[in-house]
Amino acid sequence: LCWRTEFFTKRRGEAATGWHQVETFAVGGGPPMLTPTERRPGVPTEMTVWTALTEAPKEMSCLKFLPGSHRRWYFDERRRMSFRADTIGSDKGSFFGYDYDELKLDPGWEPDPAQVVALEMQAGECVLFTARCVHGSLPHTARKARVAIANRYIPTHVQVYKDMPHFTEFGETLSVARHGSVLVAGVDRYGHNKLLDRNLR
Repeated sequence: LCWRTEFFTKRRGEAATGWHQVETFAVGGGPPMLTPTERRPGVPTEMTVWTALTEAPKEMSCLKFLPGSHRRWYFDERRRMSFRADTIGSDKGSFFGYDYDELKLDPGWEPDPAQVVALEMQAGECVLFTARCVHGSLPHTARKARVAIANRYIPTHVQVYKDMPHFTEFGETLSVARHGSVLVAGVDRYGHNKLLDRNLR
């Protein structure tokens, strides 16, 4: 299922997106947006397809990854995390108003720079990764904005927004009354989620 789609834009002068790591998308210590009903060792319960709509070289805030970090937890996404709108785009370590440093299991931990991979991309290229892999982005120093779209996928056994009439994220509270997931492959034998097959417009 595709359960969520987001645009990510970075403009000139915006700071790096801080390192972060999630699986259930329990933003700020709230309830998890994703609830797996099955577990298989080594198999992720979510996958992101991040597509560059413009080029994304280092100076245009390309993504950065810590390869192999999905095998271990460096952050605890269940902890409370405060939202500060005044830090968006300007605070080092910020993720659109959230400071994931608050969720570090070891407050002094920083990735080994020798292990970090900066992933430069051309427009139209995409990267697939589980959000359990520690990732972020470089600062934006170019004139042109960097634009990307992230499509997020789950197996059909995962429940989306379970018992959540709404969720609060990035300073806004949004209703999920009209939300639906899209079946993009296979068969849904679980029936956990509302499925849509057309745009609500």
